[in-house]
Amino acid sequence: MAKKNTITLPDGTVVSHKKPLKEQMYKYRWFYLMFLPVFIFVVVFYYLPMFGIVYSFTEYKLIKDPGQDSKTLRHCFQSQCSGVHLKIRCF
Repeated sequence: MAKKNTITLPDGTVVSHKKPLKEQMYKYRWFYLMFLPVFIFVVVFYYLPMFGIVYSFTEYKLIKDPGQDSKTLRHCFQSQCSGVHLKIRCF
């Protein structure tokens, strides 16, 4: 049985109409070299920013809310220091 990429002529001659992948890549190596910067550009500016979407929908709490923790709230109001201390320590 003949290979998948070959044609058998009526006189018995086998003709291959497709070259192996390695030969095709070698033949078009300059095309692949020219395409490489485009591929890198697309990956860097279109696909890598997609990982930032995860961070854009994340809720960050940079300041601890004193209303949630009554112990912290009590500490802030019972402190004997000035208002500056309250601002730095509690908020």
